[in-house]
Amino acid sequence: MKALALTKAGDPFEIIDVEEPEIRKDDQVKIKIHGTGVCGGDLSDYLNPPVLKKESIILGHEYSGEIVAVGSKVNNLNVGDRVIAESSAGCEKCIYCRDGYTNLCLDRKGISGSYTDYIVVPARYVYKLPEQISLDLATLSEPLACVINALEKTKIRPGDLVVVIGPGPLGIFTSYLARLKGARVFLVGRSSSKKRLEIAKDKLNLNIINSDKINVKKYISDLSKYGAETVFGCAGSEQVVNLAFDLVKKGGSYIELGLFNASSQNINFEKIVTKEIKVTGAVSHRPDSWDRLLKLYQSGVLKDLEKIITNKYPIKDWKTAFENLKAREDLKAVLY
Repeated sequence: MKALALTKAGDPFEIIDVEEPEIRKDDQVKIKIHGTGVCGGDLSDYLNPPVLKKESIILGHEYSGEIVAVGSKVNNLNVGDRVIAESSAGCEKCIYCRDGYTNLCLDRKGISGSYTDYIVVPARYVYKLPEQISLDLATLSEPLACVINALEKTKIRPGDLVVVIGPGPLGIFTSYLARLKGARVFLVGRSSSKKRLEIAKDKLNLNIINSDKINVKKYISDLSKYGAETVFGCAGSEQVVNLAFDLVKKGGSYIELGLFNASSQNINFEKIVTKEIKVTGAVSHRPDSWDRLLKLYQSGVLKDLEKIITNKYPIKDWKTAFENLKAREDLKAVLY
């Protein structure tokens, strides 16, 4: 079968031939891939290829699909089930895994590679979808689980003022889920993300602020002289962090979801002290993040999020998909 892989010889990705995987352990399931969302991390690898220790790595981890085979000891899943799956696994032995923080495991390993036709994974990391959830919407599950993990880092109450900086998929998901908690949410982005802001406003009815046209600090201070109870950073830059420290109220919370590429940052840490800001990072997802996601799916409140999928591409057209994401012509692309 064909697969999109990061390779030593590629430029930097290429379509390669790989053997179709088969179940080799009695606790595994085999999944036929429906589609895989293109992650910002994949785009980063495309723009700045990492040095590989082996010849190739099949990428892709934001997928949905259908089970086509199950191991002999799998009793909670069946052939024909429509499913989603975690993208990584912990060792299940360390202090982090025992406390449910598999995302912090020192020996955490990826169990994905879904830019292809089939994948085999341990059944304990696979979740059956509610009937009313489409497989297209389900390709958003992994980043949604990441956002649910981030939202668990702070307590958002009805009426709270929440600011989300960065209008990519993570920022839009964060805004949408925070609004479900009853918060007054404002999504901040620049003119370079104009299309993303328009989608957030027109398709999801989110409040948006274009920081190139509006003074964000004044706008938020006009809403509350104290500032925002919580600010989420979803862009991974020093400008985002410093703006967040200006916007958050004294004693408020700042949650960082974005990954930083630069080795050093010019961040005003003094404001953490003088404003007593509670700063927390949020990486990946935990098992209970997926449990909460399934409950939200079951309730039907996430259906509109499918609207952020702006294009679907066959895997052979992967380069067009990545170039359109690079140019911010697409908000969320899915490879089939």
